[in-house]
Amino acid sequence: MMTAKTVSDYMNDSRILNDRAVIDAPQCIRKIHAIRLKIQDETKIMSHEERNEYYRKSKERADAEFERLGFKIQYVKPEN
Repeated sequence: MMTAKTVSDYMNDSRILNDRAVIDAPQCIRKIHAIRLKIQDETKIMSHEERNEYYRKSKERADAEFERLGFKIQYVKPEN
C-alpha cells in the first residue's frame, strides 16, 4: 500500500522546485502552494460526494488545530 505524500514531500516536488513563480518566494508561500497541490492530487479522482466529505473532515481538523493553538473560530455568514 502506498502512503500518502506529506506537505514536506510536496515541498520537494518538481512542481514547486521548478515553478518560477515561487522559487524565490518566502517559505510560507511555497508551503501554501504545496498544500494546494496536495489537495488537488488527493481530490482529482474523487466523486462530488467524496470531495465534500474530504473538505468537511479537513475543516474539522483545521478547526481543532486552531483551537489547540488558542484561536477562537468565528465563521461569518455571508450576506446575500
